[in-house]
Amino acid sequence: MNALHTATNNVRTFYGLINMRWVDPTIAHKTPIRDWLLHIAELRAGMEGVVYLINAFDAEDAFDVPIPQWIDNSTGFPQADMVNQIAITIQFL
Repeated sequence: MNALHTATNNVRTFYGLINMRWVDPTIAHKTPIRDWLLHIAELRAGMEGVVYLINAFDAEDAFDVPIPQWIDNSTGFPQADMVNQIAITIQFL
């Protein structure tokens, strides 16, 4: 999670956006699983801010970046595919 936090803020900095302020720091082997969905939501919000900025560049939508169709997180348990989706979105931007 810390690597994704850093990568998200690096992308935001590249596009001239302020860094995200993470509600709760993640500490390996100490951060409770119950906070996992909060961290995913924060990362997604950080990426969506970048997408909105890119899409606001011009009035036409021919070159817009699509907002990812985020994987449903209704299980409440950590899922690798959600983390991978965020990592792929970061690479795309």
